Amino acid sequence: MRPSIRAGLALASLLLLALPPAARAQEQPPIQVIAASVDYAFGQQATFRIEVEAKADVEELYLYLQKEGDEHIDVVPVPLETGPSVEAEFQRDLHLYPFPPFGQVTWWWEVRDGAGHSLTTDPVVLRYIDNRFDWQAAAAGPVRVHAATDDPAYLQAALDIAQSSLTRIGRELGGTTPEEVDIYLYPSLMDLRAALE
Repeated sequence: MRPSIRAGLALASLLLLALPPAARAQEQPPIQVIAASVDYAFGQQATFRIEVEAKADVEELYLYLQKEGDEHIDVVPVPLETGPSVEAEFQRDLHLYPFPPFGQVTWWWEVRDGAGHSLTTDPVVLRYIDNRFDWQAAAAGPVRVHAATDDPAYLQAALDIAQSSLTRIGRELGGTTPEEVDIYLYPSLMDLRAALE
């Protein structure tokens, strides 16, 4: 190898070693969401959780909630202990602030740190199903029937009725068939009323 090439390589190696480690490694974003989740007890409470790491102290957390079909977005400031690593949660009382039964709620977080950085997570859709029951399902075409009993004959009979009714209604009204139809069959009228309150 020629001396000028060898000298050039040595100089480039020295310059690379002189760079700080952060410049040599791929730069990490200033804020990272490690985990974000939600769980709920139908009609009782929904708990939204987030775990965040940042280079500067995380100082503000906001949870955004939007119910299906509603243009309004609830913005909830979530209390936290500031620091570079934060775990926080928000509990929503579903007695006072209910979600629509069997509807969808879109939620996302905004995180702000003390250095002026902010991060907004991608929206996530929560399907708010009555989780007090272990639903069994049967489906055909756009129709899905859910029942709180594991009786295949019962589910099939309900599915047959739902399909023929959907076809008849579509014919009489001259409308198009929906892409999805979910039907929930409760064990009793009292259970159904409790779900809708």
